[in-house]
Amino acid sequence: MNFKVLFYILLSFMLFLPGLSQARINIFDPWHPGQDSAIGDVNSYQSVFTFKSGTNFFELPVHFTYIATDKTEAGGAWGIKSAGGKTGINDLQLGIKYQLMDGLGNKPAVLGEIAASLPTADSTRELGLGSAGFYVHWALEKKFENIVGYFGLGLGIFGENSDKVKQGNIFMYHIGTSFPYKNKYRLHTELKGYNHSNTKINGVEFLDSYQEMYFAPGVNYFWKKKHTLSASLLIGLTSKSNDLGLFLACNF
Repeated sequence: MNFKVLFYILLSFMLFLPGLSQARINIFDPWHPGQDSAIGDVNSYQSVFTFKSGTNFFELPVHFTYIATDKTEAGGAWGIKSAGGKTGINDLQLGIKYQLMDGLGNKPAVLGEIAASLPTADSTRELGLGSAGFYVHWALEKKFENIVGYFGLGLGIFGENSDKVKQGNIFMYHIGTSFPYKNKYRLHTELKGYNHSNTKINGVEFLDSYQEMYFAPGVNYFWKKKHTLSASLLIGLTSKSNDLGLFLACNF
């Protein structure tokens, strides 16, 4: 399918689908400011249209989440990616979020997520892995009066594609705080890290491990009931990081 046709289908889906609940599977987009540790209303759903860009790339994925039980959300993410001047669909992601603790009272909120990526993108054009991937994510969140502190760890494990290339696995982490401002805003300060292991061809290492790390200030704006605009800047702190990344999202 022509990627422009796919984009307009996804955009139309976003604009006309009513938003019924706040819900997001965090592992689908670790660039998103903040962390969604809560579970939405059972049998409701939410869609998120996002844009992110960095050095020589941008992505336009759409996320869809369905709240299956009072502790479980399931969904997927798919869209368009452009890298090195080449544009097309990216890899499809499917995942589940499970709330281990709800954070009520003096307890922290604790969640676990698992997801898989399917090789729907053209890896020869550097738009995807060309192989399946598996992700796990664990996160904790604690509220101290108006300030919320949060922390998360994740791991991405990738298979070998048909060209005998195995992308390096990724260890991900983030730590941050957020606080409200003038009722409609929530401000975030975060540190985000991505440690990449060696990439291999035919079992032989050809790209050494490297680390990305970012200082990521962000904001959520609650412009309508259960609708949110989010933005974040990612400022690279290592030589292998993007110099500056931009993330935008709109929840419907």
